[in-house]
Amino acid sequence: MISIRQDQQPRHQSDARAESVDVPPGAPFVGRESELSQIRSGVDRMLAGQGQFVLLGGDPGIGKTRMAEEIVADARARDIQILWGRCFEWEGAPAFWPWIQMIRAYLRESEPDSIRQQSGSGAALSPRSVPELRELCGL
Repeated sequence: MISIRQDQQPRHQSDARAESVDVPPGAPFVGRESELSQIRSGVDRMLAGQGQFVLLGGDPGIGKTRMAEEIVADARARDIQILWGRCFEWEGAPAFWPWIQMIRAYLRESEPDSIRQQSGSGAALSPRSVPELRELCGL
């Protein structure tokens, strides 16, 4: 799962990519042009201020990671912040794990004052899943 959002300022620092794979420049991408076009349209709508959510799913080996890599390469070229989260299908995987991974990556990249301002009163709901918020938001 990838969260894409545009910041007010371009992002030139390294994105949280612990789980990502960089695509070599010019790597071929074949057979998913329609799907890629739909996702690019969603990114364009997001940049125009319309909320967007895209879920990339399918059977193992169908090319989800490669599609995500292509989307990420496009987004980075447009100075859009990228946060990665991945699902794991085994017993004991934490609930909401992809979201927790993305929130933690965002916390690592962001200024504490900005996080406190953005969290507002909703911050009290998150410290159980993301304990780092407790310290940052004074909870």
